Formats: sequence, C-alpha cells, structure tokens
Amino acid sequence: MLLLAADTSGKHGSIALAHCDAGAHCEMIEIVPLDGGTFSAKLVPQITALLAKHSFTKQDVGGFAVVTGPGSFTGLRIGLAVIKALAEVLAKPIAAVSLLEAIAVAGATQGRVTAVLDAGRGDVYVGEYEVGSSGTHLNWEKLLSRSELIESAADSIVLTNDKRLIETGQVTHEGAVSRDPSLRVRYDQNFVVILPQIEDAAPIAQPIALEIRFEDAHLIVIDKPAGMVVHPAPGNPDGTLVNALLAHCGASLSGIGGVRRPGIVHRLDKDTSGLMVVAKTEAAHRALSRDFAARQIDRAYTAFVWGVPSVSAGEISGNIGRSGANRKKMAVVANEKGKPAITRYRVELGTSLS
Repeated sequence: MLLLAADTSGKHGSIALAHCDAGAHCEMIEIVPLDGGTFSAKLVPQITALLAKHSFTKQDVGGFAVVTGPGSFTGLRIGLAVIKALAEVLAKPIAAVSLLEAIAVAGATQGRVTAVLDAGRGDVYVGEYEVGSSGTHLNWEKLLSRSELIESAADSIVLTNDKRLIETGQVTHEGAVSRDPSLRVRYDQNFVVILPQIEDAAPIAQPIALEIRFEDAHLIVIDKPAGMVVHPAPGNPDGTLVNALLAHCGASLSGIGGVRRPGIVHRLDKDTSGLMVVAKTEAAHRALSRDFAARQIDRAYTAFVWGVPSVSAGEISGNIGRSGANRKKMAVVANEKGKPAITRYRVELGTSLS
C-alpha cells in the first residue's frame, strides 16, 4: 500500500511517501519539509508534485497518516483539515496520532510512559500512556508546569524531544556537534547525546538591597522595583528577589512553601514595580496562600493608560490563560480554560498630551 503521511505537529511540518506491507513495515520513498505558514495554500500542490515525481497519482494512495501536535499553529490546523478532506474525497482510510503518543511509542519501552514537549515559559505539554505489545492507551494529556511534571511522572518513564540539548551543543554526529533540531535522522546514523548534570535547585543567598515596608516574625512586605525577577528561573538563575530575601531573612526562610520559591505566595512581572508580601513561616505561607486563592486579599495597581476609557469605572472578568496565537503571552480565554480573574478599575485622572 502507498501511504501518504503528513506531520502537523509543530511550527514546521512535512509530507512523506512510503510503501507499507501488510505487516505494517514501511519503506520510506521521500520526505518533503513544509513551513507552517504555507500549509493553507501549498499543501495540495506539493502533495501532487511529490506524487508526480514518483509517477503516482492521488488515486494510487492507499491510506493517509497524520501526526498532530498540542500547539495551536493556524497553518498546521488548516493543513490537517486539508489532509482529512483529501482522504474523504478519495474515500481512503486516515489515521491520526498525536506527537506525544508518537514519542511514547518511539521509545520502544513498555509500561507507563510519559511523553513531554516544551511549551515555553516554563510549561510543558505532557501525555501519559500505557504502552504494550497490543497497543497504546492514553491515560491523560495536560499542560503542566515543570514542577507539576516532576510530581505527575514519578512512576513513569519520561521521554522528550527537548531541542535545547541540540541547540546547546550536547548532541554530536560522527564526532561533529549537531546544532540543527530540524535535522532528519536516517537509518544507521549514530548520535551521542550528553545529558547535563542536574543542578542544585536551591537558590543561594545574595546581599541585594531591599526596600522593606513592613516586617515582623511572620511576614515581610517588600517594595519590588521594576527590572527585578521574583524567583530564579531559566535565564535568571540569580539576582532575584528570592536571592535577596534569603540573605536578609537567613536560613529560616529556606524551604518555606518550596525550595525554588521560598516564602513566595504571589508574584509580579519582572518589569512591574509594587508591594509584595512574603511569608517567613510555614503557617504564614499556608494562611496567605489560602487567602489569595479565596480572593480575600485585594491588590491595587496604578497604571498609565494611552487614551481615556469611555466608562470611568467598571469591572472586567474572564478566564486568563495562554494565548492561542502566541504561547509566550497571556490572554482572555474560553470559560473552560485558564483561571478566573476579575479586575475592577476606575479612572483617577484624564489628561491630554500636546
């Protein structure tokens, strides 16, 4: 059977032709890369060209296979719809498998397997599967933080295609460093992957000046300046508010509410200034976390706005989650997604600039 496969699992995709026998063994004919932005306009012409190059027509295709991803690249969603429509028109079978499931199966490991894809901003797409000789069963797929991943995958074998190992020179091919994540691996090639040593997750104390507005034995209120990151994270391993707090409060703060973010119960963006309350004891951390979750603590901000709102006071409510157009940004999302948020505003002063 002639199989036409499409990869719509990321920002860039591909189409492939393969001969498959009854035993599900496939021999690759050719793979053609595709950019996500070209899927809507060029997918069908490129499929036609690939078939013609090898003296096939659309009617020769015996079946279709599609690999889908958890991301939300518009061009690739259109591409997936085109493939499905083509299979329907030709009355051919089509099989779809998620990239997470493909990673789980490709590991050639049986049992409970957790597949992971980097989603950016410290989050990961995660799928847990039961992989066996009779097939693969999906337990769940979720968007998790990296700390949640560690908890959820405690009893699983974790597989990931994290490209940062490649981009940082940790992968070599025949003695040469390979830094291209899009490089397609061919049969009988050998690669060496160097896994970096696990770094100590505990932040260090650093003597950084703090503007303290209030402090007692239970909590401390800090006026965080713009430009300071609240806690260590990729790209900001030190020089954060947590590093400064550890130096100011001493060893008693370590581990309160977690190793990476001791004492932290809420956060402000790096470029936002304002007051932050930090717990100095476990009891205070639990109480403050509970009050923030129950919205028993109000947070007020003063902001400059370009233009004057037509309504001088009001309320904005909705769920906040990752933007479907840009995973690095947050946006108002559907009610079944994200977290509920309410913002009440009033105009303090309206003026014009000349």
